Amino acid sequence: MQIEVHSYASGVSADVTIEGQRMTVPEAIGNRHWAMLQEWIAAGNSWPDVPAPTLSERKEQRLAELATIRWDQEIGGIELGAMRVKTDPESAGKLTAAHVTATENPAYLIENWKVAPGVFVSLDAPTIIMAAGAVRDHVQSCFNREALLSAAILSATTIGELEAIDLTAGW
Repeated sequence: MQIEVHSYASGVSADVTIEGQRMTVPEAIGNRHWAMLQEWIAAGNSWPDVPAPTLSERKEQRLAELATIRWDQEIGGIELGAMRVKTDPESAGKLTAAHVTATENPAYLIENWKVAPGVFVSLDAPTIIMAAGAVRDHVQSCFNREALLSAAILSATTIGELEAIDLTAGW
């Protein structure tokens, strides 16, 4: 595995190139790239002595972390009553198409809408319209949260202020 470490902020993130792709990897359990870095360390590699990132560089890293968090939230799905609705772009596109048909035809019915492996539900036109609206609202709320946190990141004047911004709260 080809890994090059550009900078590392202990407890926060690493700016790395993995297999030719540069990225900011948050120090987070469950993050697949962080797990790859841990395997790399376990194989006898170590963090190089790299200079601490400047405020500007750290802002770029935090914005990249935020974009990843927003994406994970955006595609994480929502609960509508007892029904789990997927919110990834492909599922949202299918729901949007169903919404158009349901708007044009109030009697429209989808007999088998897949909500989980092996789990299908029937959706009538009002439910389709409501679900599509809820997905749209969810996705927009993710971007609204990202915009708010981006403004906080960009207005930080010190590394301490920047690190104090909790990117995981309020989603």
